[in-house]
Amino acid sequence: MSMKRICKVPNYYGWDIGGAHVKLCQIKSKKNKDIIRATHLKCKLWMGLKHLDKIIKKLENDWHFNENDLHFFTMSGEMVDCFPNRKDGIKNILKILKKIFGPKIKFYSQESLLIKARSIHNWQSIASANWHATASFISSHIKEGILIDVGSTTTDIIPIKNNMPLTDVNTSDAKRLQKGELVYLGVTRTPVSSIKPFLSFRNRSYNVMRESFANTADVFRITGEISNKIDLYPTCDKKKKSTPASERRLARVIGMDREDASSEEWKTFANNIKKAIIEELHQNICKIKKKLNLSAQTPLIVTGSGAFLAKQLSMEKNYSIFKFHELVQKKIELHNSQIEEINICAPAVSLALIAKNK
Repeated sequence: MSMKRICKVPNYYGWDIGGAHVKLCQIKSKKNKDIIRATHLKCKLWMGLKHLDKIIKKLENDWHFNENDLHFFTMSGEMVDCFPNRKDGIKNILKILKKIFGPKIKFYSQESLLIKARSIHNWQSIASANWHATASFISSHIKEGILIDVGSTTTDIIPIKNNMPLTDVNTSDAKRLQKGELVYLGVTRTPVSSIKPFLSFRNRSYNVMRESFANTADVFRITGEISNKIDLYPTCDKKKKSTPASERRLARVIGMDREDASSEEWKTFANNIKKAIIEELHQNICKIKKKLNLSAQTPLIVTGSGAFLAKQLSMEKNYSIFKFHELVQKKIELHNSQIEEINICAPAVSLALIAKNK
């Protein structure tokens, strides 16, 4: 990559390298004012590092990086199955990032926040630490709360108390799954048949067909709650993303055809699945609150592709809700058109803000 341009004031970039998406945030100073922008692109990292290389080159071409810009990275992509283990994933992702950007780049560490690649002696400290970057930023604004980052594939549930994330040092995905801090449930890529062993339709319970007929993107297309910005991946049958096509895929999960019911009934079915998602998130929130003795009034700070679930969480479970972008607005001006992308890219945004203010 060629980065020959030099700017008087370097731009700050926060990167979140995931297994299915790359998220990027830029903070630049213009006339003594910080300006922020963020974006995310699909990246099939599980199919090989060439996909990460391609996406980075596209972003460099679109955003015109300068040679003296400062780049900071966090990741969760090390666990994709093109790597034999997470340690190898970290090693290979670091290798390609150093090759592209040089040795000056820094990585977010659960131990010491921002460190250079050559200073990484404990790979576990940077493995799947993107949630920690978001929690660290939020904890500088919120004394007590629970971060809920509902993504395309997973949900992070991170308790904060006394302005600190309440998690084990260098915790892992396995530990977080056990504690309820990580739920493999998202708003686009989760197979519907994995949500519950049975689903309710027309007030009757149906065992589900454990096939990849439909995913949660179909559910939220039918309810009308996801935008094109987050609906990036092909459908399970590689066909249209229209409401009728989503109804057809969803019907198959309970052994039916779309023609067996009306569109209104399929919408009710989709909303029943949404309620099941809300309930699973609620159960994990309660598990964390009980274990850590958090107040019943502890607010949720909601972000991610599924931030739209906040309203229903609040209504059904009586939670007090903040949106992540509301905290960002305390530091930097946002336009309405930026809000969705800022919430989707919360780890990258948090990392850029942490770096800029360090």
